[in-house]
Amino acid sequence: MSLPSYSVRNPVLVNMLMLVILAAGFVFAFTLQREMFPESRPKGLLVSAFYPGVQPEDIEKAVTIKIEEAVRSIEGIEKIESQAGESISFTTLTLMQSVDDVDAVLQEVRNEVDSIGDLPADLEKISIRKVEPQLPVISIAIYGEASESALKNAAQDLRDELLKLPGVSRVQLDGIRDDEIYVDVRPDKLVQYDITFEEVASAIRATNVDISGGQLKGERSTIAVRTMGEEQNARDLRDIVVRSDSSGRLIHLSDIADVFDAFVDDDVKGEFNGKPFVNCVIFKAEAEDAVQISAVVKTYVAARSGEPYQGPSAGLSGAQAMLGRPNLHQIYEEHRQRPFPDIYTYRLHTDIARFVEGRLDLMVRNGKAGLILVLCSLLLFLNWRVAVWVACGLVVSFLGTFIVMWLLGASVNLLSMFGLIIVLGIIVDDAIVIGENVYRHVEEGMPAFQAAIHGAQEVMWPVIVSVSTTIGAFVPLFFIRGQIGDFMGQLPLVVISALSISLLEALVILPAHLRHLPMHRKLQKVSGDASSEGSVTARVPSKDGLFHRIGVIGQQMKEGLLQNILQRPYERVLRVCLTWRYVSMAGVMAALILAFGLLVGGVVRWQFIQDMDSETIICALEMPIGTTGDRLKGQLKRLTDFLVDEQRFPEVINVQAISGRQYD
Repeated sequence: MSLPSYSVRNPVLVNMLMLVILAAGFVFAFTLQREMFPESRPKGLLVSAFYPGVQPEDIEKAVTIKIEEAVRSIEGIEKIESQAGESISFTTLTLMQSVDDVDAVLQEVRNEVDSIGDLPADLEKISIRKVEPQLPVISIAIYGEASESALKNAAQDLRDELLKLPGVSRVQLDGIRDDEIYVDVRPDKLVQYDITFEEVASAIRATNVDISGGQLKGERSTIAVRTMGEEQNARDLRDIVVRSDSSGRLIHLSDIADVFDAFVDDDVKGEFNGKPFVNCVIFKAEAEDAVQISAVVKTYVAARSGEPYQGPSAGLSGAQAMLGRPNLHQIYEEHRQRPFPDIYTYRLHTDIARFVEGRLDLMVRNGKAGLILVLCSLLLFLNWRVAVWVACGLVVSFLGTFIVMWLLGASVNLLSMFGLIIVLGIIVDDAIVIGENVYRHVEEGMPAFQAAIHGAQEVMWPVIVSVSTTIGAFVPLFFIRGQIGDFMGQLPLVVISALSISLLEALVILPAHLRHLPMHRKLQKVSGDASSEGSVTARVPSKDGLFHRIGVIGQQMKEGLLQNILQRPYERVLRVCLTWRYVSMAGVMAALILAFGLLVGGVVRWQFIQDMDSETIICALEMPIGTTGDRLKGQLKRLTDFLVDEQRFPEVINVQAISGRQYD
């Protein structure tokens, strides 16, 4: 027994299957992870070594070069890049695109590094980790006329608050300098107590802090101390005992040096709309929803900024919470009683998630338009019942695709949505062929029950082959390796899933619904006479009502329209083509050659990804070598003030300026 025959004879089971697909697909559509791009494998490995108190040149010779030589021969490494700084060394290993097992390469690198025998004895443990691709979701700029310390504290408080929000697991602060404790050693005190500079450094190092090195500033020597935790400050270091004098009196660090809190000396400065700022960047983890994180953060900022709530209603938020989404209305109510400090401005920017939302909105709008156009086209050429059931197949196919995506761990991203948009006009083709063939048999007088079986079976294999050829065009994308394969892998998954579900719907669900088609109007009188003998089971209306007469008139007008506008002109063109078949074939070949010529000749350009307009304009200000920091800051201030003028540039939303950084 074929699939169409089984489905027509078991309509209850088929309807239950359709309802399960619709219900499960609707639920999974709201629980699928949403992100900008699909998750990809790590693109490299990072080897970091910490060597306290050592200058960059020394750590390069003692550590960096030896690590490079140890891992150079490992298979799968494409490029090695190293950077040595004060007390620390970084070696980045870029992996080849053909590497599938990153963990195996990681273990091999770890074995080679552990086998290095002549590393310094006081070198701390070498760390080796994967370089995971991480995409920011949204950023918050905190800016205002405040001290650097106060601005940093406000940013850290905001970071702690954001990490308490549902779905937010990683927040990075940019534009702030690390804390350092400066120890200005007084030479006269060193002479008085007969203490060397190295003794002071050793005493500080014994307290388990990171000494970045000594600097000579004027007549004094300065030790920059990087704290290992936020609880350490200058007050803690002042009580350090350097040694005792001949009388047994303890000499503290505060007796021979001035100790004060400061920041790491860095020439890179940043401003947001002309004011000092700290940038709070929210990232998504591997299993988190980018659109959900963006919505939660925007709701939180709106609540504490005193802005009106713009999310879904309380009832809809509660319903979304039942599906595993955060309750945005509840988040707003919880935080609107705690406004942000007035001395700072909190501004949202770089919302990457809205690109995903825009593509989702495009897909929904295309789906609605496609459903309407398909329905109108089918109503023009087919019976309205056939048109409605074929159009329903579009909904079943999409929701069924969401089920497959959830089962296989796929996400809703720009690639998967692009795949859904591609198949939007393809997935109803098989249903149209089967529905039209079934309706043709009904028009010829076959009972609907038999027509549903016979019509579907008649074109079943051609439809399967047709869908299979389309699927076959996307299968090779599964075999692309490396990061490009990770990036493109969800496109064929979505397309093949949608086409397979549509084929299942056309062969199983559609015939069970077409078994209820009424007899064609031209045969109703005959079927009415034959029904008394039990030969036909078609339903015949007992009397012609208003809607029936309107339907008959509409059917007559439609058939007349198709006969005069489409069928007769098509017959004439077809007769000419068949009479002059060699000329017709030559014309087709000429068009094909012309198409290839336009592509090869460069008239039709080819590119992998189309160039798109950017929402961000980067202006690089290059000053002569030797320009002072104050002069550079002044020029940057003039440029920023020029750009933030709303009357001159109303299109400009935010201006972020960074000075002291080189761009190649």
